Amino acid sequence: MIGYEFIKRKRLESKISLRSLADLSGLNHTYIKKIEDGVSQPSFEMMLKLLDSLGISVFTFLEVIGHKTIHNDTGNATSERGLRTPNRFDIPVSLAHP
Repeated sequence: MIGYEFIKRKRLESKISLRSLADLSGLNHTYIKKIEDGVSQPSFEMMLKLLDSLGISVFTFLEVIGHKTIHNDTGNATSERGLRTPNRFDIPVSLAHP
């Protein structure tokens, strides 16, 4: 599945209008429409805003569009290329305990 198709499908399944998604994400509704139509390619930052607004994790999105992740023993995800991708709870000890 292509990323823009997934975004549109999830928005429609959630019964969220373009304008509501624009309000949630801070993006312009015409820009979101262009993304959903495959006319515009969002930056990684813009895609994160859309995913977050729809309640979709980056890992779920990557798996749906065909990027495989592997979870190791520590609960962290690693991409197919072996690059470590920390999960949201991977906080350095120095930050976790002030």
